[in-house]
Amino acid sequence: MLANGCRVIGFDFDEKKVQIAKNYGAEAYNISSGEDPVELAMQFSKQNGVDAVIITASTTSNDPAHQAPQMCRKRGKVVLVGVVGLELSRDDFYKKEISFQVSCSYGPGRYAANYEEKGLDYPIGYVRWTEQRNFEAVLELMRLGKLKTDELVSQEIPFANAAKAYETVANSKDALGLVLAYDGKVDLDKTFVTLNDLPNIESYSSTKAIMGFIGAGNYAGGMLIPAFSTTKAVLKAISSSGGVSGNIIGSKFGFSISTTDYKRILNDPEINTVAIATRHSSHANMVVEALNSGKNVFVEKPLAMNLEEINLIKEAYRKSIGQGNPLHLM
Repeated sequence: MLANGCRVIGFDFDEKKVQIAKNYGAEAYNISSGEDPVELAMQFSKQNGVDAVIITASTTSNDPAHQAPQMCRKRGKVVLVGVVGLELSRDDFYKKEISFQVSCSYGPGRYAANYEEKGLDYPIGYVRWTEQRNFEAVLELMRLGKLKTDELVSQEIPFANAAKAYETVANSKDALGLVLAYDGKVDLDKTFVTLNDLPNIESYSSTKAIMGFIGAGNYAGGMLIPAFSTTKAVLKAISSSGGVSGNIIGSKFGFSISTTDYKRILNDPEINTVAIATRHSSHANMVVEALNSGKNVFVEKPLAMNLEEINLIKEAYRKSIGQGNPLHLM
């Protein structure tokens, strides 16, 4: 969708994408024929140069970063959204005082813990468009029916065949956007998937560690799990907040189940040992929950963040011992 009063020129090497851009009101060109995008941009702007250039390409070439400032007017702006070669020429930017900015995903606030996790917003007088305000603007346009995306949808795929969508994205150069259609008839329990055959727990000694891993980050996947996989422990279940890292690491090391709900691990009667490798601030509460669930616990440092949490863990451990559970906290 093009904003009112905004004139847009676009370039691509794909005629289909160029045609879609034209249908949405942009002046677009297929530059695979060899036309000079800088010259086209200057003609478009009546030799003044455009106000801003947004680079959305994906290439190792330095050409986009070289051409973009040449298209700009004096004191214009270049914004990098895609991933391109960045051997910038000082001369390209210096003569016209061009500013260069790398777009940070959804906008200001992205990756900032105080913003994303604690909700500490930036005052609108200082940061007009934050991550949340960007989403609000898009949702409002959708509500008003002004965000037109029909031509950006290449295919609609039933949710039950979701794997086909990933195959299409990976293998088809023509696919722009895919819609997963859910008719309400698919049994969707998204909290876990089966990765490998479930172990026959009855065949194992009662002293054998049947393990559930809570956390599938870099340290867990690179250090802890590879170490545990060389022991006689049975790696039954792994939990990760998003599911993707748990699926990848779980498949690699032979886990039977991957889940996004760590309580599935705590409530599994076959799992007798839990390894906790989540964020530091969550360790103490999860240790208490695991002890209360009758599990042996291996927790990556730190055990707790303060004395109050240490006391909660001590109380949970004493209670488990008092109930006759020979649990171990490692």
